[in-house]
Amino acid sequence: MIKKLKINLIIFIIIFLSPVYVNYYWSDFTVNGWMGIGQYDNNLSHGFYMSFIYAIYFIPLFYFLIKFSRPILTKNITTIKNKSAYVIIINFFILFYIVAYSFKLGITGVETPTEWHLSGLVHYFRSYLAPIVIIGYLSTQKPSLNYIFIYSLIAGIASASRFVGVTPLALYFIFSYINKTVQGKKFLSILMILLVFMLITAARQYIFSDNPNIEDVILSFEQINSVVNQIFLRVGIGRDVMLSFEVLDSGACNEYIRFFLTGHSCSDPPLDFYGLYLESHQYYLAAPTLPNFFIISDGLGQILLYILFILQIYIGSKLVFLISKFGNVFVIYSVFSQFLNLVFIIIGPILFFNYIIILNTIILLILHMVKINAKKEVLKV
Repeated sequence: MIKKLKINLIIFIIIFLSPVYVNYYWSDFTVNGWMGIGQYDNNLSHGFYMSFIYAIYFIPLFYFLIKFSRPILTKNITTIKNKSAYVIIINFFILFYIVAYSFKLGITGVETPTEWHLSGLVHYFRSYLAPIVIIGYLSTQKPSLNYIFIYSLIAGIASASRFVGVTPLALYFIFSYINKTVQGKKFLSILMILLVFMLITAARQYIFSDNPNIEDVILSFEQINSVVNQIFLRVGIGRDVMLSFEVLDSGACNEYIRFFLTGHSCSDPPLDFYGLYLESHQYYLAAPTLPNFFIISDGLGQILLYILFILQIYIGSKLVFLISKFGNVFVIYSVFSQFLNLVFIIIGPILFFNYIIILNTIILLILHMVKINAKKEVLKV
């Protein structure tokens, strides 16, 4: 109970300090667009009031999110104790990423026509399957943070994805709390997360350029002075806290069913939330999940929606917990599955969270069928 309250207090403070972050990066914001902050006039007293209401609003949700996640993330993983086995596999992944990059496969935002959707397969393998092996490595005695950093950097740059690059280090940070085999280099892992985020951001200037030039990377380093702000923008803290109140007052985003299915409560998320008109939604832009939920409506109906949202989170977490009871291999899967749940619930898109619910329901049904058949075979014998 006390640990949950401490984590909630930290989250509350981070959200409450949103006006401070906005004030520090005030020159970066515009009225509309990706850096749009609407009509907020950088009034700190008003900003603290809004951030206080926003933080209080989500404290119950974060409490239950932590409560549902903790039994899964604190399970002991002892599948393979041989660290060298994981190192061999991860080294193969690194080599594979370099080869894939040379053929422009699995790079975010780069469409490479191939047979059998190879580019997409590489992307999903690197994003959602490879981290399961990373979790196995983290479950061994004293896994190397420097090794995780090298893997994160290569995987992130090869995919031009900050999510791919940050995920292994974020998992290390989580394991430093839940697994005694990991030496707790928490602060250093946070610094590495910031560094990897910044390096991948710089590398994207080179990767996405029509005429790649190392000067693009150097220039991007000169421009990157707001890494923390960029991370806060991604998770919906800071700018989105203030902007949520304006969107809520406008009443433009009240599509309840759409939110629970996709995570978007606006019919045109870029336009309705950020005032940004996009001719193409190929690279879709929308607010994270929590701001989208906050702006749905106010009044008594919001209480029912809140309960439904927590129930949705409970169902997703319960499925993962039940799968983890089928053995150590499934514990590894369940830890990463719940990690993805946290990402898609807090940041989005919640559509992917729903996909995980469907996938885990199927997995659980199959496991139960296998278990029942195994018992029948034993009875026959």
